[in-house]
Amino acid sequence: MRAIGRARLWTLVFIILAAAIAVAIPIRAEAHASLIASEPSHGDELDAVPDAVAVTFNERLESRLYFIKVFDAEGNELRTPGARMSDDRKRISVPFPGEAEGRYTVSYSVISADGHPVAGSYFFTVGRDQEAAGSGLPDDPTAGRPDAIFFLVRGVLYVSMLFAVGWVGWGAWIAANADEGVRLRYRRWLRRILLVFLAAQIAYAFVWLRDIRATTWDGALSALVGTSAGTAAVAMLGLTAIGVPLLGRWKLADAGWILLLVTAKSMAGHPWAHDPRGLAIASNGIHLLGAALWAGGLLFLVAFWRRHRDAAAAFAPAFSSAALISVLALAFSGTILTLLYVPKVSYLLDAAWGRLLVAKVCATALVAIAGGLLRRSMRRSGRERALRPLLLLDAGLMLVIAGLASAFTYLNPVPENKTLDWHDMHGTVMVAAQLVPAGEGMHAFRFDVESTDEDGAPPKRVTLLLSSLDRREVASILVPLERSGGDGAYRAEGPYPPFPGRWNVQLRILDANDDETVFEKRWTTY
Repeated sequence: MRAIGRARLWTLVFIILAAAIAVAIPIRAEAHASLIASEPSHGDELDAVPDAVAVTFNERLESRLYFIKVFDAEGNELRTPGARMSDDRKRISVPFPGEAEGRYTVSYSVISADGHPVAGSYFFTVGRDQEAAGSGLPDDPTAGRPDAIFFLVRGVLYVSMLFAVGWVGWGAWIAANADEGVRLRYRRWLRRILLVFLAAQIAYAFVWLRDIRATTWDGALSALVGTSAGTAAVAMLGLTAIGVPLLGRWKLADAGWILLLVTAKSMAGHPWAHDPRGLAIASNGIHLLGAALWAGGLLFLVAFWRRHRDAAAAFAPAFSSAALISVLALAFSGTILTLLYVPKVSYLLDAAWGRLLVAKVCATALVAIAGGLLRRSMRRSGRERALRPLLLLDAGLMLVIAGLASAFTYLNPVPENKTLDWHDMHGTVMVAAQLVPAGEGMHAFRFDVESTDEDGAPPKRVTLLLSSLDRREVASILVPLERSGGDGAYRAEGPYPPFPGRWNVQLRILDANDDETVFEKRWTTY
């Protein structure tokens, strides 16, 4: 009874954790390749037409399914030759087709090396039509923002993949240690799991093609055979289809199938987009194998506990030892992948990817606690019936972890640089500021200073200083400001700050009476 009571307690903890994760961590699709520069830039005011239009990204792109389109002020698309990609696959460009003055809109669409669509639009003007000119890059939206159905299908795919690989992996132990009735039922379950996995892959292919806007036959074919994500999906689909009639017969064939499937899965997504690529792919493969070993063994215990309790009880010690190895493999490979994906550990909680990762680690810690309770209950009481609630708790936590993993593996590990809007007032001095990313380490600064004094005299001097909070040995950096428009408007643009990190922005305003007001704001760049 004590084991059941403890299981109920931890089941309640699991429910609370799952609810907290669902409420506290909103999931928003984030582009894995981020726009870092455009030529011309968003809002540029040009005296003459440019020679070309180009966009540059921070990561490699897929070599197909990309374009740049240019529209005039009336919304008519201007005819351009096909966009060309640079040798490093981070920049695409087209010759500029316009000749007249006016406003032009540029629309681009690419697929990052990990299969995530990235699209956006911006404008610039040539000549005197400059009503809405600005500076800096706009927010970088993604194409086809995934909805709940997308993440649901992806979750089913991820869980079914872990079950399939783990179930096949445990086949050798079943064949050597179980009776004929258990082996027969194992093979029936194997076919069912593979068919669910096959159906999940087909469903995910449709939602992924919709997400990247490959909705025509030509576009779908190009995406499936011309991108790393598509090629990996086709390879996994073929392996699963072959595996339905053949797996479970020969140990060597089963091991080869697992190796090929895990390799195919690891050669897309985050591992394919990060360097060193070989280390990323190997670490991801180890991570998948560790998770699959745990998931497949847990599924066997839950599925066989009622009708084949003796076989499940005999399997439990082997599973317990394997689960410990799995946790160690997950911790080791997960640490390597995190260090490869995130430039600084301090960035971890600044993006949804990192927050979901922390939630996954917390859920894994609960799994370790549940596993400890399971082993202690088995040693002390020897009552197998009391173990079922703990098994169900372990299975529930596994589904939570797999769901979290399926979500954050689609998100960007690195936080996006976003516009900082800053409004403050000290005494009679008000400041409205905007710090805008302008690509490739560039930022645009806009400050509007206003006094509520009766005379409303403009400030005598305005000074902008940036101080690194990560590297105290770096002296404060003076950012040169220029007056723009009204008496209290100031602007600056350039490579400030010179490197990413946490910064203190200090604006010092000296009025006509030589009284100084200081405004400060913390700011992080990535």
